[in-house]
Amino acid sequence: DLKGKPTIEDLRSTLDSVLKAKIVIGYNVQFDMNMLDVSGYKDILYNNSYCLMNAYMNYRNASFFYSLQGALMSEGINIKQNHRAVDDAFCCLNLIKKIASKSRPGEVYEWNKNYLYK
Repeated sequence: DLKGKPTIEDLRSTLDSVLKAKIVIGYNVQFDMNMLDVSGYKDILYNNSYCLMNAYMNYRNASFFYSLQGALMSEGINIKQNHRAVDDAFCCLNLIKKIASKSRPGEVYEWNKNYLYK
């Protein structure tokens, strides 16, 4: 699948310029951070990644982590998750929208700053 495709080294400058000054939201971002760290590129997301899994756990006042599929099911979001990057991003977007739709007018849900990885 990846034979002949660009490596992370080939894409480094593009990734740096695209992600600079952006907040990247992911589900279980720590997993992605660990994978990048093993590759020597943890600093790509180091200052601007936000873990939706931890935030969702806080939102639900849960003492355990929900898988992305579990969070979607708990919120009544019927999207098949294929564990592909674009699909996962779409699932995260729909989870954020669902949480936002449950907020009352004027209510602000405070995302804990501890979910930003620095």
